[in-house]
Amino acid sequence: GEVTLVCLDVETGGTRWSKTVRTGDYQTHNMNNTAASTPCLAENLVVFSWYDSVREVAMLSAFSHKGRELWQHEVGPIKVMHGINLQPVVQDGRVLFAHLHQAGGYVAALDAGNGKPVWRREYPQLSNKTTYITPLVRERHGGGKEVVVASVSIGVRGLDLATGEETWALSGVFKERTIVSPVDIMAGSGSQDSLLTAGCKNGVFFAVRPPDAAEGGEARVAWHFDKKTPYVPTPVSDGNTLYVLTDGGKLLAVDPASGALRWQQRLRANFYASPLLIGGRLYCLSREGEVFVAEVGKEFKLLSTPDLKPGDEVMWCDSTPAVAHASLYLRIGAGLDCHRPMP
Repeated sequence: GEVTLVCLDVETGGTRWSKTVRTGDYQTHNMNNTAASTPCLAENLVVFSWYDSVREVAMLSAFSHKGRELWQHEVGPIKVMHGINLQPVVQDGRVLFAHLHQAGGYVAALDAGNGKPVWRREYPQLSNKTTYITPLVRERHGGGKEVVVASVSIGVRGLDLATGEETWALSGVFKERTIVSPVDIMAGSGSQDSLLTAGCKNGVFFAVRPPDAAEGGEARVAWHFDKKTPYVPTPVSDGNTLYVLTDGGKLLAVDPASGALRWQQRLRANFYASPLLIGGRLYCLSREGEVFVAEVGKEFKLLSTPDLKPGDEVMWCDSTPAVAHASLYLRIGAGLDCHRPMP
């Protein structure tokens, strides 16, 4: 087996270069594959994760935008039920990831320039559930930046971006594996308040109020959702309205400060991809290959539901679309489609 990183021309879709890593052969879950992880980008590099089945370790590989290999980093052994999907992020010259799986693990920061460890926070095995979240990097009110991670084993925790020291912890809040990633739902509101949503399977979805960096204190749950909750899709917020999409297609518009429901809408489809909010419009890619485009705010107005016609060879459309160059990029099976124009 192998995983290939492909660079495409944004105007034509033609291949500029491609680089391949050898994964070897290993069994994957029927809803996973060897290229499940989404590459993350910085100005001068692209990073992605993969599994080396020969050495039985998870790996991170970094390439320049010209296709030159910059470094590889051995993350280490990983024990999972649903396959590997280690999702890194790049921020302030650091590559950050949460390697929290069934045998324990750690959260770490690497130097983006050379792949060398900057800090590593170890967490022993506290649960037999794996996390699939993408870490959140946020500005703390009162100074500094932190990395927010979530897992059934450690709950929700903030770690100082520079040192890896824990800034706060909220433990014992999850029952099942975490896939919904942490989101700063007040960002963009102009409020000094900070609220971070997190959740897991079986009706657990809540907002955390982290402590102020200057004043200290403890993190606490600000509100808890008692409606249908998402297992896979991560919600999206503009600071004024939080949009929560469940796997079964229920879309909920929520007051981010209180958790109160403003309105709800049924989308007749199933969803694993996370919704996107662009210019007052919501874009939701269904597992069946339809894109629900709606104007949102005080009310829901469905504009269109184009069918991407993924074909019989595509089982599901589960990858969250990406936005760049006034275009929407959608990974459909082994292909990538570019849709223009964006409003």
